[in-house]
Amino acid sequence: MHTMVSCSDTFSLNHFLPEAKDTPWASKNAEEEVSRTLWKVIEHCTSLRSSGWVGEAGAMAVAAEALGLGISTYDNTSTSTAPGLIQVGDQITIPCGGTVQCLSSALFLPNDVVKESFTCPSLTYAACSEVALGSDAGGYLSFARSSLQNAAVTSSVFRDVLVAAVRRAVRLIAAAEFDSDEHSSEDDISELASSPPNDRKRLYSEEDAPDARLASFLTGLLLSEPVKRNLVEDENTALRCSLFEGWCVGLLSPSPPWRMVSALTAAGILSTCPVALSNTIRRVPVLARYFSRLESTVARRQWAERAAAPICSR
Repeated sequence: MHTMVSCSDTFSLNHFLPEAKDTPWASKNAEEEVSRTLWKVIEHCTSLRSSGWVGEAGAMAVAAEALGLGISTYDNTSTSTAPGLIQVGDQITIPCGGTVQCLSSALFLPNDVVKESFTCPSLTYAACSEVALGSDAGGYLSFARSSLQNAAVTSSVFRDVLVAAVRRAVRLIAAAEFDSDEHSSEDDISELASSPPNDRKRLYSEEDAPDARLASFLTGLLLSEPVKRNLVEDENTALRCSLFEGWCVGLLSPSPPWRMVSALTAAGILSTCPVALSNTIRRVPVLARYFSRLESTVARRQWAERAAAPICSR
């Protein structure tokens, strides 16, 4: 992560790929392996899992921010451990610093040891941002944006890994398996929405809960102007179609906040790539039926809420 922050817009997967093809660690799938491993590191360092804002809680937080309600990631009191302490085992608590500053504490070596052109580690970009990088609020995202954009442009494999991560997060939070068509009717969705929270089957555990904020960030990153400018038209279209299809799965979620976030995101993607709708309808029959009845669903909802006009639900 320090390498990504330091390299900024010059970062690429070549920093971790072996240069010689005859090395023992070189393989045909080296770029894919590096991409998957790098994504695991990024997710571990930038996810809000440590503060508890993941899964359904993260979806509600993103929805609240979309409605203009600010939520701080430090406001979650789900963890009973006090700040500055870390829980080890069931009854053991030890003091621990909130940040780890390895580079900012590095000092110059004497002139007779190194040359004058030597760069002081404490003055690098990564060292100056270590306080934010060490926080539990995903501080790496602000500093790794340019690095991720350039890596997504230079490596199609890494770009596919990021898209797959976004689609997986949307599907897990939505808790909707769209491989089968038997449970895709509107009645089934309403039954899921009205069922008690304890009866809903979550597709993830607390250890690997998806981060809604990270999925939204990666979507915006892949749709950003620097990425669009450096990709050909076919690549941009395929990227937007894949993201639109993934976010449309969130429309089937029994969670109203996540449906709202998914609808807003899918609408934004569709405004930049109208062909994504026809591509999604052709590929996913469940979503094809959902969009076919969308007009009548909206009309019935507006008629049912006519007494509260001009106020209406999302």
